[in-house]
Amino acid sequence: DETARRAQEAEHRQTLDQLLAGREHQAFLVQASEIISQADGYGDTLERLAAVAVPVLADLCLVDALTLDGRVVRMAARHSDPDLQPLADELRSNYGPDPSGTHPSVDVMQTGRARWSETMTDDFLRRTTRDDKHFALLKRLRFTSYMTLPLVAENRILGSVTLVSAGSCRRFGHNDLALAEEFTSRVAQVVAAAHRHDSARHAAHTLQASLLPENLPEVPGLCLAVRYLPATVDNDVGGDFYDVITSPAGVTTI
Repeated sequence: DETARRAQEAEHRQTLDQLLAGREHQAFLVQASEIISQADGYGDTLERLAAVAVPVLADLCLVDALTLDGRVVRMAARHSDPDLQPLADELRSNYGPDPSGTHPSVDVMQTGRARWSETMTDDFLRRTTRDDKHFALLKRLRFTSYMTLPLVAENRILGSVTLVSAGSCRRFGHNDLALAEEFTSRVAQVVAAAHRHDSARHAAHTLQASLLPENLPEVPGLCLAVRYLPATVDNDVGGDFYDVITSPAGVTTI
């Protein structure tokens, strides 16, 4: 009958919409992974992560990193609306998560489990903000719904990604969370590689600095300077050493 026919057509439309949405999501994940893989270094990777997450996943993307000494550092904040980006910049520079507070980002980095809510009440915003100015900033951005997910790779929690409905009045559901989880799990591998690269480079530069003398000797008639040049392009450590030696007789040799 007519009722059954209409119900069947509605079911077919719903199935088609789901298939199209699935294809769009897969295309987004592939494109996002390619863009982020082109980043140069840990910080740049996190910046690109925030940039590609909006507006597909949310209006606002906040990326927080967990440092080796346990600090939480806000690395990126990107809004889909350029006119509201200055407010996002303020969130990044002045209102990173308090490690001793109840911010979802901190909780997610401690537990490794995602958190999300279709609503963000004023009471919730009060509990997760630092002061009245911070609360007023979130109200100006029209925080409505959120998802916070851990960045996990190689059995390590590197940080968290918070996706916020901030202006569109979008309400996140299970499907949104599933896409966000797949996105962050793929990106975490790239972030981990960038983190390893930056850590190795930092260690190499620390070693370089330790090999340079704190003070140079004063030798009459000579101007001395030191620098470190790595042995190869791909390796920041190793190379030749040269000494400046002054004998008791006052003869200086290099």
